[in-house]
Amino acid sequence: MSEKSIRWFCPTCNDFVSILKTEALKSSVEHAKRLPYPIIIKHGNPIHYTILQLDIELRDRGTLTTMDFFDLVNPQEETSSTFLKSDIRKKLEEISENISGIQRKLWNLLEE
Repeated sequence: MSEKSIRWFCPTCNDFVSILKTEALKSSVEHAKRLPYPIIIKHGNPIHYTILQLDIELRDRGTLTTMDFFDLVNPQEETSSTFLKSDIRKKLEEISENISGIQRKLWNLLEE
């Protein structure tokens, strides 16, 4: 692993976020039944989630950010989405998808 972290732009944080590349993460991706391998990262203020899709070399192959989290194990707990109106949440998801698409195009151009 040449780089020690995976970095991506989070539209909700309006900043770059990174996680460490660990041997456990590398092992999970190597043993995945299909790629890209999705992982969910909880971060930010207010708390939100990024679904990061990784290729076999732990490179970002797309991200999606959401404020929603539904806990089916503990359904009584409130989710972070309760303070957001649905129209704002939909707009954030749309922006996140657009940025994710742009980011994928940029990574592809840089790899050429």
